[in-house]
Amino acid sequence: MLHKNLFLLILLFFVACGNGNQGEVYKKSAFIMGTIVNVTVVDQNERDASLKIEAVFQEMHRIEKLMGRDSPSSDIAKINNAAEKKAVTVGKETFRLIQDSLPISQWTEGKFDITVGPLTSLWDMKNNVKRMLIPSQEEIGDANLLTGLEALELNEANHSVLFKRNGMALDLGGIAKGYAVDRGVEILQQAGVTGGIVDAGGDLRLFGVKPDGGTWRTGIQHPRKLNGIIAILELTEKAVTTSGDYERYFIKDGKRYHHILDPATGYPTETCQSVTIVTHKAEQADAVATGIFVLGPKRGMGLINLKEEFDAIIVTERGEVLVSEGLKGKVDVLGE
Repeated sequence: MLHKNLFLLILLFFVACGNGNQGEVYKKSAFIMGTIVNVTVVDQNERDASLKIEAVFQEMHRIEKLMGRDSPSSDIAKINNAAEKKAVTVGKETFRLIQDSLPISQWTEGKFDITVGPLTSLWDMKNNVKRMLIPSQEEIGDANLLTGLEALELNEANHSVLFKRNGMALDLGGIAKGYAVDRGVEILQQAGVTGGIVDAGGDLRLFGVKPDGGTWRTGIQHPRKLNGIIAILELTEKAVTTSGDYERYFIKDGKRYHHILDPATGYPTETCQSVTIVTHKAEQADAVATGIFVLGPKRGMGLINLKEEFDAIIVTERGEVLVSEGLKGKVDVLGE
């Protein structure tokens, strides 16, 4: 379930700690939800740290099976296969995440839209990066007719979902990975971990401090330089998510086609190279990053500056780096 496949470089400057009571840093990786998941924890010994990290991996695998479009037994697959004929009842957890997407869609003027499934299937960027096939205008127009939250009917009483148009499909790729990151942090905190990072392909959340008492340093991927960094943040108790046009894309006839689609046009949007959102929960950061990316730098940053709980770093199509009011003086921009 690789939507966005964000790539943030985590710069962990660990200081060797002489006091064992402060713990040490341990890190493990696994491939989950179509991306590399890196979990970093501060703990007293490697065995305990490993067990706690494995619990995070298990939870993320569970969420992938529950909400992934490609998982045939998932709630989303059940909805997409049958909700045009009759209401489909799903688990409370999935239903809540669908509900959570609605206010974000409204706030981003419909640019974050979980009914974009017919369009993401049409472009099929997971496989199309090598084939470089551009759907016809007619195909895109037909798929566009199948999107829109107004055709999605939710019944909170029995957690059911109904499509009002035949051929609709949900895609939680823009929010489920962030939710899985939040659940990972909750599991670590419940297990007594005092500091760490859960990073699912760039959808990440940081909490606590390093063994030396310092905060975590997070590098934001340069959208045009492989393994390059465009900015550095030093923070904790925050989620950081980036949507970029450099993750799944192809260039044909000099034009870049990527996986972040404008629900209004059905085409990849062209006004940003990347959008990084900083807030408290990865679920919200994940969805908002997509919506702001599609809205574009001017309108998107305007909305961010009106919301105290969100901050953003936007790299425009020309490579200009814009920083929201709340992050000014707190981010080190390395270069455009």
